[in-house]
Amino acid sequence: MRRREYGYFQRPGANRGCPSGINVLTIPDLPVPPGSQVVLTDTVIVGDDLSWTGQVVLVGDASQPVQIVEFMRQNMPQYGWVETAIVRSRRTSITYVKGDRFATVRILPLTSGVEVDVVVAPAGRTAEKTTTGSQGFISQ
Repeated sequence: MRRREYGYFQRPGANRGCPSGINVLTIPDLPVPPGSQVVLTDTVIVGDDLSWTGQVVLVGDASQPVQIVEFMRQNMPQYGWVETAIVRSRRTSITYVKGDRFATVRILPLTSGVEVDVVVAPAGRTAEKTTTGSQGFISQ
């Protein structure tokens, strides 16, 4: 089994004093549930502060996944994200859009706590009418 490395989130303007050896990570444009830690070995972020894309994996100590679902639903809009869909099951998925990007938040209960996987990527082109040409190619 692969060893996971964890880091701690630092909110902008918060006390910068933290124990030595602790990785501190600030992710703009994304709310982070209280008590969450980033799984550094599973997190990939590319780009600048307000147009980054990638995947952020968090583990939290929430006793109920519904707490994290409600936290994300209440806080993502404060960062300008608009909820477009939610699927509730053992692994709840919530999809958001903001400008030319989308975010998918997946929340999975663990034996002890909750895993939150957030994927942010550029939104594709709006679906347009397409037809199949005689060569089998899609044309617009």
